[in-house]
Amino acid sequence: MFDKIRGIFKRNKTPTHNLSIPKRLTNTSFYYGGCKDRLLEVHGLIYAVVDKKSKAIAQLPLKLYKNDIVKDDKCVIKKKTVVNNDLSYIFEIAPNDNMTPYAFWRLMIAHKEVWGNAYAYIKRDRGRVIGLDVLDPSKVSIYTSDSGEIYYKPYNDKEIYLHSLDVVHLSSVHLSGYKGVSFINCLKNQLELKENIIKINAEQMDKSIKAGSILKLPSTLSIDKMREYKEQFEQSYSKGFNGLMVLDSGMVFEQLKYDINDLKQEELNKITAKEVSSVSGLPLFMLGEADTKYINMEHQTIDFVQNCIAPEVVLIEQELNRKLLNDRQIQDGYYFKFNINALMRADMTTRAQFYREMVSMGAMTLNEIRGLEDLESYGEIGERPVISLNYSYLDTLDKHERINNGGD
Repeated sequence: MFDKIRGIFKRNKTPTHNLSIPKRLTNTSFYYGGCKDRLLEVHGLIYAVVDKKSKAIAQLPLKLYKNDIVKDDKCVIKKKTVVNNDLSYIFEIAPNDNMTPYAFWRLMIAHKEVWGNAYAYIKRDRGRVIGLDVLDPSKVSIYTSDSGEIYYKPYNDKEIYLHSLDVVHLSSVHLSGYKGVSFINCLKNQLELKENIIKINAEQMDKSIKAGSILKLPSTLSIDKMREYKEQFEQSYSKGFNGLMVLDSGMVFEQLKYDINDLKQEELNKITAKEVSSVSGLPLFMLGEADTKYINMEHQTIDFVQNCIAPEVVLIEQELNRKLLNDRQIQDGYYFKFNINALMRADMTTRAQFYREMVSMGAMTLNEIRGLEDLESYGEIGERPVISLNYSYLDTLDKHERINNGGD
């Protein structure tokens, strides 16, 4: 017991043993103009990735659950219940004094995508979690002690160290074991190529002829004569005469046209979109490009949820379970869980048919269905599964009259 109490208070203290910075954590990152926020302003595809992934996860309901084992004379049933306490309040109402849960998760996921890492300091009061404060990922440094423990230094100008159990850390893929690499770094060459091409095109347009039309004359003229013809033409014909223009002395008038396709940007945009989709995990159709591999919109949604959102959700759940729950709570069956089905809801008719079939085969209870639809529980009676025999309870089938009579 003494060791557990001591462990609660030692986490916030500066370590007394030597710390070292792993070399892999000191690598510099690519970003635009010295500020990664600029990437969201000048690169629409990067903004789309960050915006769509952060909004998708931020809108998912996050609950604290507890698994209870219910035993009777016939079977053992694992019962899942929603826990309402101070810890669940944090993720349902207010993670901190300044944020709603939606704003908190949207910012955390945005940090993870842009910087490769998102950090939140776990505030505790005598061991009890009372809030989560988002840390600036550009200022957080990671240290390791001689014993291999991880500490976070959240400020550049303050000698404050936080134990790893006091920081929620969401990281992208990494090889160091600690600090993630932003997908933006992998796109450095492609983003710089696109930026350079745009700059070259802009310079070419700036240096090119700005004339909107050409007036051809049958003879060679001096500079003064050209200027005189230009002024006379503009005065006499620039406004036109009800759309009719009269030319004399063999003059030929041509209107110049500019085609944006001449800049060769469309092909570059498609290549960049494919690169961004491949590295970020966001489906190509969500970046505004057609993808023929999907049969319908439902398959698009399934791909987005399974391959893009679900892995992020698992990362968050495991980090919260490890750092916000104590050993006793974990042993008692507490755990955090996102309701990822909120992203995959079909239309009313399709959902009703699905629920009907799941209930008729005993795969879901009425309370499970009502929970997915954000409806109140039926209580104990809603926990009992049924099966299609004009709908009878599974635990009373042996007493059913038709079964005992041999189906007659």
